[in-house]
Amino acid sequence: MLGSWRMLAPKRHLCSTRRILDEERFQNLRIVTPEYVTAIQITEKPEIPISLMPKHLKRLKHLERIQFLDKNMTSIERQRNFLQALSTLPLKGLHLKTTLFRNRQQLFDFIRRFPAVVELSCSDVHYAEKAHLRPYAGQIPLLPHLRRVNMDGGLWFAALNGTFGSINKLQKVTALDVHFDDIPKVGRFLQQTVRNLSEFNIRHLHVIQGNTTRGRENWREMPEPLVLSHLKTLGIDIHGREKVTGVSVHTMANILGWWTQSLADTIKEGRVSPLERLTIILGMYKKDYILQYSNEIWATLDNLLTQDRFPEFKSLRVIIKAYHPVSVTSAMQRTNMIVQQCPRLGDRLNVSVVEGTVIAGKAQFQNIEPRTPPPASALETGHLRSTS
Repeated sequence: MLGSWRMLAPKRHLCSTRRILDEERFQNLRIVTPEYVTAIQITEKPEIPISLMPKHLKRLKHLERIQFLDKNMTSIERQRNFLQALSTLPLKGLHLKTTLFRNRQQLFDFIRRFPAVVELSCSDVHYAEKAHLRPYAGQIPLLPHLRRVNMDGGLWFAALNGTFGSINKLQKVTALDVHFDDIPKVGRFLQQTVRNLSEFNIRHLHVIQGNTTRGRENWREMPEPLVLSHLKTLGIDIHGREKVTGVSVHTMANILGWWTQSLADTIKEGRVSPLERLTIILGMYKKDYILQYSNEIWATLDNLLTQDRFPEFKSLRVIIKAYHPVSVTSAMQRTNMIVQQCPRLGDRLNVSVVEGTVIAGKAQFQNIEPRTPPPASALETGHLRSTS
C-alpha cells in the first residue's frame, strides 16, 4: 500500500508564499465519490491499497489533476499497473510536492508520462544522487501543451528555458527562490514572452549559502528594470522565504522601489499597460523597513496605478508577513500608512497582515484583524478594507 486519495479543495494556508501567489489549496477527502472527484493526492500514508488504485482510476471520469505528496517516486515507478492506469487518463494538472527522485533524469522521464498536461507544479523536489546535475538527455519540451508552471529551487530556470514546455505557449509562470544573480535570466524570459505570457509571480531568495555580506553586496546596484508591459497579473514576494535575508532594511525598500520603477517603465512613450492585478508580499524581521523607508514608494504606486495608462487595473493586494510577533497596534501602523499613502486606489487596495513565529524552521502565521479604529481620512473616503 503506497498511497491515499484526497480531494483538492479550497483551504487557507497563509504561511506559504506559493499558495498566496498561486492559490494552491488542498483538502483531505475521507469518503470518495468517484464520479465527482476532479483532483486527488497520492501520499506516503496509505488509505487505499495500491493494488486497488487502477480500478478506482477507471471510475474517476472527471479526474483532471493529480498530486504526489511526500513520496519516494522510485517506489511509484515500480507499480506498472498503476502507472499504466494513469497513462490512460487525460490529466490536465500534475503536482509534485516534497518528493524524492533518483536524479533529475528520472524526474523528467516521469513528467513525460503525462503529455496532455497543461499545468505543472514542482515544489521541494529532492534527489537521492548527489552528483552534479546533468542536462536532460531526452527530447524536449517534455509537455507540448504546457501553459502554466509553478517551480521553486533549481527547477524554475528549466521552466524558463523551455525544458518543460515551449515558452511561446506559457501563459502563467511562478518562479520561487530566485537569486539576485539569476535576475537577468528572468529578464530575458520576460522579453521573450511578450506575446503570450499574462501572469508572472516571483519570490526573491536573498541569502546565498548563509553569506549575509554577499547578500548586502548583491543589491548595492539595482538590476535593469524588467519588461512587464505584457502582464495582466503580477505577484512579488520582496522578502523571500528566509527569516534573515542578509540585506539591510533600507535595501529591502530599494528592492520595492526597483519593482515600482519596472512598472513605471511599462507606460513609457505613451504605452498602455494591461495590468489588472498586483500582489506584493513584504517580510519583516526585527527592524521595520515598511514604516521607516517605504512610504514614498506607496504614494508613487498609488499615483502610477491610477493613471489612464493603467485602464484595466482592478486590485493591489499587499500582504505583510512578519517573522516575529508584533502587537495589533503595530500591525495597524503599517496597514494604515499604506492606506493613507494610496488614497486614489480606494477600494482597489487590500492590505492584510500575517504574523507569527518560526518554530523548528517552519513559519507559522495567522491573520491579524485590527481592533483599533482606522484613521478618520480612511473612514471618510472609504479606502480602508478589512484585513481578515
